Amino acid sequence: MDTIAIAPMSRRNSITLMCCGGLLLALAILLNPFWPGPSVGLGVTSLALLFLGFIKRQDKVVSVHLTPEGLHYHHRKGEWFLPWGEIQRLDQPRLPDTHEPLDFVGLRLIPEHTHLEHIRPRLALALLMEQRPLHQLTASCDEGACMPSLSSKKHPHLTGVMAAYAAQMNQLRDGLGFDLYLPHSVLDRSSEQMVSLIKQYRQQALHQGD
Repeated sequence: MDTIAIAPMSRRNSITLMCCGGLLLALAILLNPFWPGPSVGLGVTSLALLFLGFIKRQDKVVSVHLTPEGLHYHHRKGEWFLPWGEIQRLDQPRLPDTHEPLDFVGLRLIPEHTHLEHIRPRLALALLMEQRPLHQLTASCDEGACMPSLSSKKHPHLTGVMAAYAAQMNQLRDGLGFDLYLPHSVLDRSSEQMVSLIKQYRQQALHQGD
């Protein structure tokens, strides 16, 4: 089977934004002696475009690799890998009350998964912060539950960031049904199409491994 590389949508147009920002900045400098007021506005706009383009360029060129061995997720703070056999279910997560699909690919892992043993604290902290909006969808903010617990009853040996990450994983599993989430911004197609692609690839990979 050939490896499939997924390039993130968030990286698109980064060069265009930086080129436009550079041109506007040059124009602002040229106009400043003659029209200082408008040139300031152009300068601010150009810096905003340059900054946005720079931020987009920080994302990985490839965010997801589908290989015969499993799924590789490449994040700017690190990466994780899941063998196909450790994925119990994958689909779009849905809101608990309305069942409206969320723009994510959800991955539910088998109970014996080893994901927490291989992820780095730096990446765990980044995912902990990025997935806070998902956690808030299933938590009661009035009861002060919008922040994940700093300890995990299922993983008492973990401490600090890793304990908080494990606790949030458990809470998201209970609330939305999945352990890991790929946001639409790291994909090159809709979440629904990505789910279909991964399912098909996984089935072929497992079939070849038999």
